[in-house]
Amino acid sequence: MGQGGLLMMVKTNLFIYGSLKQGESNYCVMQDLDGKYLGPAHTKEKKWSVIDLGCYPGLVPGDFYVDGELFEIENHILEEFDIFESVPVLYKRIEIPIICEVLLSHERIAFTYQYNALFTLRKGDDSKVRMIDDVTQSWGRYGTQ
Repeated sequence: MGQGGLLMMVKTNLFIYGSLKQGESNYCVMQDLDGKYLGPAHTKEKKWSVIDLGCYPGLVPGDFYVDGELFEIENHILEEFDIFESVPVLYKRIEIPIICEVLLSHERIAFTYQYNALFTLRKGDDSKVRMIDDVTQSWGRYGTQ
């Protein structure tokens, strides 16, 4: 319990890059879980790529910056996102440095979801998985070189 008997809610940052973004098919999940939009953001490091998995993207190691959105959520809500993202089967939650230039302190550490390729990719069945190299394809602009 915090001061005055009020429970202090710990906030954390969540970087999203696909169907949870504003205007995308699963943004309603972000709204239902009370995510506070902080602004457009991108990975600090040029070491990621996004693959197109059909209905949604997957963040994987690569050679690009990835563009997305930064949200602030209550820390305990991460468990709800883990369920939505099928952690640890389809994705794994990781922390990465993010740049959000509209914030006074541009650099933040944020949770995001990295695709767990070992689960989904089956030998000889990668025909539906491809790198997103057209920055306007599917969910909009993902990354830059």
